[in-house]
Amino acid sequence: PRVSPHTLVQHRAELLPLYARAATRARLPRERAAALAQMLSCVKRPGSEQRRAVAETCASIGASMGEERCAAELMTSIAKNCAEHKAEERRLLGVECLVACAGVSGRCAGMVLEELTRIAAVEASATVRVAIVRAVASTLDATDDGANLSLENRALRDSDRTSSSPESPNDDHTRDRSDPSSIGPSPAVADDALMSLALDSSDEVSNAAIERLAPALARWRRRLARRGVHSAGGAGGDAVPKFAAALEGALGEISRGGEDARWRVGTLSRALEALAIGGDDASTGDASPGDASPGDEFAWVARCAAATARSEEGCVAAVARAIRAHCERAGPAISSRLILPAILAATGTRPRGDESAGL
Repeated sequence: PRVSPHTLVQHRAELLPLYARAATRARLPRERAAALAQMLSCVKRPGSEQRRAVAETCASIGASMGEERCAAELMTSIAKNCAEHKAEERRLLGVECLVACAGVSGRCAGMVLEELTRIAAVEASATVRVAIVRAVASTLDATDDGANLSLENRALRDSDRTSSSPESPNDDHTRDRSDPSSIGPSPAVADDALMSLALDSSDEVSNAAIERLAPALARWRRRLARRGVHSAGGAGGDAVPKFAAALEGALGEISRGGEDARWRVGTLSRALEALAIGGDDASTGDASPGDASPGDEFAWVARCAAATARSEEGCVAAVARAIRAHCERAGPAISSRLILPAILAATGTRPRGDESAGL
């Protein structure tokens, strides 16, 4: 604390190892909290390189602290000292430091996603919200590549210990096998994050969510489905039903007028298209992900086709692109046997004057 005020701002990154040691080794909680607070505020408006250095230090501190202390001390300090700071650069620092904490464990990744979603809901700066989009996508990718795999590896190591020592009910490895939150972020929270960011009032944020976050969410959900992990609502490995229901609702609102509904149709259609092509197994022929039957999985296609008015050319084109992407993902057999007959049944039997008959 005595050294930092007398150190030039451009050289304060050199003090980060000292802050890290104090934050992890100090005996009293208030001393550790003070070290973390001063580390996060040592530069009032940190630049990109300074934010990167602090975030890397947070990742090192979180790994040394472990899951419980990382959540209780480090993430709490980040939220307190950065999340609602008046300087945009400090709020950006908070976002980057939270992402660094996601690699500690699957449970921490889930807490990071919830905190990022909360910050996005109240953040006024589009620049920070775009950073949150990238952060959420990075959190999901990190959960794929690190947290879930580390849980599997730790479970294998822990199985070797059972022969020599009894397990305590409070052991971390026992909790990881029994607690669903140990697999990482909640699929429902991740879906809600994409929905709110894709429908953001800023085009920059909305485009970033569709182009970066939607593919990351699709990959993560499908990898969870392959591991046999499903959301509590039974949605399996697919985020499509939530977005399809929102699209169907927006299509229904167009008949009552309103440019906002047209914008939401275009945005949700783009999100559905990105969810179809974003996964790493998007071209798997006729394989159908998740536990739902193909007929149930693609029932939304016929409903949205029936709700699309022919006179709304922009909406027709947007919905058609989304449908085409999901047909390509389903493969020719499912498309010709299930999807196409459902579309014809929903639209072809309408009276000639019905605008949806020509979709």
